[in-house]
Amino acid sequence: MSRGLAFIYRLAAGALLGGQLFFAFVVAPAAFTLPERRLAADLVGLQLAALDRLALGLTAVAVLAAVLRGANVARRALPPLLAGLCAAASMLLVTPWVRELREAGQTGTPIFARLHAASTLLLAVEMVLLGAALWFARDDAA
Repeated sequence: MSRGLAFIYRLAAGALLGGQLFFAFVVAPAAFTLPERRLAADLVGLQLAALDRLALGLTAVAVLAAVLRGANVARRALPPLLAGLCAAASMLLVTPWVRELREAGQTGTPIFARLHAASTLLLAVEMVLLGAALWFARDDAA
């Protein structure tokens, strides 16, 4: 059972990290090559919301697998737990505010720029935390 839980942990963290990397380096930049910027922003916003929901689910799976596994719980559970908290902050605080400002036509304001930077930073922190989770789990297959 321990090997199965280690596999589930690595699968959840790895799948999420891969999805986030794809979103950040392929999907979002490609969307903003569209001629209509508003459409691109709407598309990226919808995808980010879906990615945040996926992050909440997969980080919960990884944390649960770490807790059930038992050994080194803090070292294994903390990175995905913190990544999940970043996703929750994005989903519940930052993204709705960005959407509200975008709908009000306030994309050129300093608060919009700060919120966009916060959203980017949260995603980057999630990716670093998931990378750390996978690094800590590298010897768990044995």
